[in-house]
Amino acid sequence: VEYNFGMNWSLPSNVQVDDETQLERLLLKRNSFVGTIPSWIVELEQLQTLDLSMNTFEGAIPEAIGDLSSIKYLNLMENNLT
Repeated sequence: VEYNFGMNWSLPSNVQVDDETQLERLLLKRNSFVGTIPSWIVELEQLQTLDLSMNTFEGAIPEAIGDLSSIKYLNLMENNLT
């Protein structure tokens, strides 16, 4: 999903991730997402690519993102993160 301007969206906070989740790429740049980065993202152990750039996420970057051992590409630029 990309280039979804015009409205402010929030990612759901109640996504259930289990050991069988095989998601490798999550590309959500330029979508006017607001709020914090949801905690379920750090549970995606197979994630290799995470691009949340050019949104309006705010708050702290979850420390557990550093524990994603499969990550090869991470882009969080142009947000309001600390």
